[in-house]
Amino acid sequence: MMPGELGFETIMKFRRLWRDLPIVAISGRGELLPTALNFGATQTFPKPIQPVKLLKAVRGLVASEPSMRLLLLEDDDSFAGALTKILEHDQTYQYEIDRCKLLSESLAKIHETDFDVIVTDLGLPDSNGLETFTGIIQVTERIPIIVLTGGTDDKLGLQAIGLGAQDYINKTQLNVTMLPRLVRHCIERKKIELSLKKEHQRVQMLLQNLLPSSMALKFGQGEVIEPREFDNVSVLFADLVGFTEMAAGMAPRQIVDILNQVFSAFDQLAQEYGLEKIKTIGDAYMVAAGIPEPVENGHLAVTELGLDMLEEIRKFNHTTGLHLNLRIGIATGPVVAGIIGIDKISYDLWGDTVNLASRMESHGESGRIQVCARTGQLVGDHFILDERGAIPIKGKGSCHTYFIAGRRFGIS
Repeated sequence: MMPGELGFETIMKFRRLWRDLPIVAISGRGELLPTALNFGATQTFPKPIQPVKLLKAVRGLVASEPSMRLLLLEDDDSFAGALTKILEHDQTYQYEIDRCKLLSESLAKIHETDFDVIVTDLGLPDSNGLETFTGIIQVTERIPIIVLTGGTDDKLGLQAIGLGAQDYINKTQLNVTMLPRLVRHCIERKKIELSLKKEHQRVQMLLQNLLPSSMALKFGQGEVIEPREFDNVSVLFADLVGFTEMAAGMAPRQIVDILNQVFSAFDQLAQEYGLEKIKTIGDAYMVAAGIPEPVENGHLAVTELGLDMLEEIRKFNHTTGLHLNLRIGIATGPVVAGIIGIDKISYDLWGDTVNLASRMESHGESGRIQVCARTGQLVGDHFILDERGAIPIKGKGSCHTYFIAGRRFGIS
């Protein structure tokens, strides 16, 4: 129980910053401790605390942490020994210390070893002053660096900080608490930066799954993405015929598993053809060619995809013993595409072409691909068309349509 917030909230905040940090939760209310474990605590203790047991547990958690690799650049043996002893007495981390007396020697070690922190004197036999620091920073910008300065060299330490050092210590003011504290600060800061980098990568991956690649990058950088008009986009809708009735007798998990297998196969096919999956709507699937980047012969690629999707369903039925079928509709024309709203963002399409593609699917036949007149004209040289003629389309009146009966030859 913390002033102003529950301890559970505190644990969650720590866990977001440090996913692997051991956290010991303490409470006078023993019934809360199992919940603390659920929120991310590593270990729990009821009050009143038994100090010996708590200290033993903490030491065990610290000992289980991997050793920190520290590179020490110091040519004075006695001073290097003093620094090593100070760090060895630190109870927070265990250190594996590599020591170098020369800058040239340290550069080779930096290439060979993944150090967690570097502590360097700014006066070495083969370099002096900021030359030492700049020599190190040229070969590694990701390892935090603490510099050591002489009695009157505080200005040099500040200059090193200006060039990227984490901090500096004046040797005349060194004590048993200062160095471990600064080293711990560097290590924790590095952990936070790595954690933030991983979270950024995770967010980018999520954006890549939500948005087209080019837009995910812009959106992640904070750019406003305005809806755009596209003149020649082919839109495909596919629907699993009778799946709703079939699913009525299935467990929810089984329904999701079937849809995941089918739509994952469709996703892979769409990627192979360079097409943009827009969304799934229940047991329906929507994909488009020509947005947000132009696709050469997108109408042909979408039609090829439709035939491959029908074949994929046949394979799936043969493997699983199910009797799924697919009804597909394709239309080609102008659309508006983009992101609207501020919550649960997604990339979507709007316009008469989208509505027509949806009608081609809903007014089509099971196991077949129905296309509008414009799509039929565009793909007629590459695919065998079965002319259906004019049919009444809800909201559109009479429309001339075709079924795709097969391939004449591959896309050229």
